[in-house]
Order: sequence, then C-alpha cells, then structure tokens
Amino acid sequence: MILPPYTTKSLGFKAFQYPFRSKVSRLLRAEQHTRRDEYEENYKKLLQIYSTKEFQLKEDIEGYIRLKYNYAHHLTINGQIIEALEIALDTIDFCKKNNTVYQMPSLLLLVANSCEKFLSKEEILEYYFDAKTLAKLYGNEVLYLKIKKYLSNL
Repeated sequence: MILPPYTTKSLGFKAFQYPFRSKVSRLLRAEQHTRRDEYEENYKKLLQIYSTKEFQLKEDIEGYIRLKYNYAHHLTINGQIIEALEIALDTIDFCKKNNTVYQMPSLLLLVANSCEKFLSKEEILEYYFDAKTLAKLYGNEVLYLKIKKYLSNL
C-alpha cells in the first residue's frame, strides 16, 4: 500500500508538520529582515534630524543619546558587535562633552557585555563597577541592584 506523502502513518507526526513549520520560519525571517531594514531607515532619518540640532536643549541631548544607545543595542542583538561598540563609545564621548550622565550606566553595560571577547575580565569588571557607581549616584536604584546582584554571582 502506497501512502500519500506527509501523513502521520508514513512519516510520523513531526514530519507531517515540517512543511508548515518551514513556511512559518521563512515568513518570520523575512518579516524580521523587513523590520530590521525599516528600523535602520528610521535610525538614519532620525540621525539626519539630530544632525541639524545644536544640542542646547536637554531634550535634544537626551533624545540623541537614547537614539544612539537603542541603535547600538540593536546592532549588538544582530551580531554587529564592532559597530555597536563604536557607536556606544562615541555616545559615551558625546555624554562627556555635554556634561551629562544620561544613559551612561546603560552604555557602560553595553560596552562591557559586548567586549567579552576583546577585554580581560578585570577590564570588563571596571565597566560594571563604573556603571554600578553611576547608577547609585544618580538614583537608578533598580539598575544599581541588578548590577550588584550580577557582580555578586560572579
């Protein structure tokens, strides 16, 4: 007796679902790729808008820092570590030039987490300690406690 393809009798239940899973996977990957492209286009548009600013207002400075941090985080998630580090370090320099610590602990953590392959454990811990200190000094108690817990588990 010849059974039609993709029946539970001939190939088993998992094999029966395989063509469906494959199509869903392809659709999800295509959607993620489209979202990534859309995100990068939006980033470039916002970056162009911020390039016209003089950064006299606190809102402009913080918005720019948030934009750069979010994009660096996006790059990290997508495996573009070097580009993410460049943006994060440039943003840290921008913070220093504009005398602000807005998002500085988060930027330091991003650098620490991204540099695991490049820096020694001691150098990475310095970033964590700096982030913890800034979080404590500027009242970000939740982040401070998260970093403290992470460091105690090492």
